[in-house]
Amino acid sequence: PKEYGGHEMSYLDSLLVIEGIAHGDGGAAFFTELMNVISFDAAVHYKPGPAIKPLLKDIVTGKKHSCFCFSEKDAGTDPFRAKTVAVKKDDGYHITGEKTWASNCTDADYLVVWASYGERNMAAFLVDAKSKGVEITEVRERLGGNLISSGTVKFDDVVVPAERLINENAYSLAMHGIDIARLYVSTMAVGFAQRALDIT
Repeated sequence: PKEYGGHEMSYLDSLLVIEGIAHGDGGAAFFTELMNVISFDAAVHYKPGPAIKPLLKDIVTGKKHSCFCFSEKDAGTDPFRAKTVAVKKDDGYHITGEKTWASNCTDADYLVVWASYGERNMAAFLVDAKSKGVEITEVRERLGGNLISSGTVKFDDVVVPAERLINENAYSLAMHGIDIARLYVSTMAVGFAQRALDIT
């Protein structure tokens, strides 16, 4: 959306852009997808409050970077097996747990974090990466995708202000982000394949 500094592009438009970037550089395509789709699109889908809007605009314009914290070591992307939890208290929400395969974690300014909240429910938060209790560790031994970092993010009773809550009922929000990500990953594969054909 233009209100966030975007160009009002449709999903088809942005898919074509990602395909073109992937034709030239897979790492650049993944970074573009991560910054503009997975973290941002999921957050905007639930029309965040006034405290979050300017932060999302910084992400869209490239002033700040984000990280998608959803997967867990023993749960994968199954939200109902996630062990990271959020508890509401007087000073905000307290998050405890660990996320893995968090792309762009070492360079992120903000973490888009999903945590179990209540019975069979998830809440989503926009968390400062330098918050007290956040520990980020990069996983360096990877076969590819080395343009951006990936690793684990631990949350040790991290206090998140109430205004940084994206949504308290965010299960469908998480699934929306993952569904959109699958579209972009398949589109990048088309770009890779076209490049391979072009050089053979």
